[in-house]
Amino acid sequence: GSHGLSGDDNCGQCYELKFVDQIHPKGNWGGSHPDLVGKSMVVQVTNIGYDVNGEHSFDIQIPGAGQGIFTNGCTAQFSGYSSGDFDCDNNYGGCSERSGCARLPEELQKPCEWRYDWYRWFAEGGQTNNPYVHFRRVQCPRELTEISGSVPSDDEAYPKVDVDSYAQPGSGEPSPSPATTVAPIPPTKVPTTVAPETPSPSPQPPAPSPEPPASSEWIKGTWTTGYWDCCKPSC
Repeated sequence: GSHGLSGDDNCGQCYELKFVDQIHPKGNWGGSHPDLVGKSMVVQVTNIGYDVNGEHSFDIQIPGAGQGIFTNGCTAQFSGYSSGDFDCDNNYGGCSERSGCARLPEELQKPCEWRYDWYRWFAEGGQTNNPYVHFRRVQCPRELTEISGSVPSDDEAYPKVDVDSYAQPGSGEPSPSPATTVAPIPPTKVPTTVAPETPSPSPQPPAPSPEPPASSEWIKGTWTTGYWDCCKPSC
């Protein structure tokens, strides 16, 4: 589409997402909470949602955000839990309240709570969801590539993110960490955006997009959603 992303060609690439004050068509739902506007995060693409039609978005890996079509991965990885425990019995959308995170395994509860504390999901009477972003491609931070095992072959052509200053107190900017497409959290701020559960032992760098956007250009017109199915990435 007009955002310049095509799917598989973007696998392994990293993007900086900046949340903006924009609502969805007809003005009656969705968008960023005022506390989220102006904040940003860095994600790495690990798959593409082939089960999703129409306009695509950055689908951030957030525990408790809904398993979607693949409902067997989490129960296979975490014994003693039912499928409904991983998304509050709501495969598309996940838990609607922070308290639902208590149903998840302990190691997934803090990333789940991030969705409400930082991402501000379903605040303001349920109006703040699927927030819009401006985005640009950046070099993949080590904090992400050490988890994914993937470094794009053309990474040097894109600007670096200053990780040391990115999460300074008061900056409003979370440090990059793995979440898919782009969650696991440096202790205080953000879940990792897009990292695999079990990286392949010998990952191959993805092919670069034929015409990547200019390294300094912010692209407009897409939004973020969330999911978590405990499955390995598809690329």
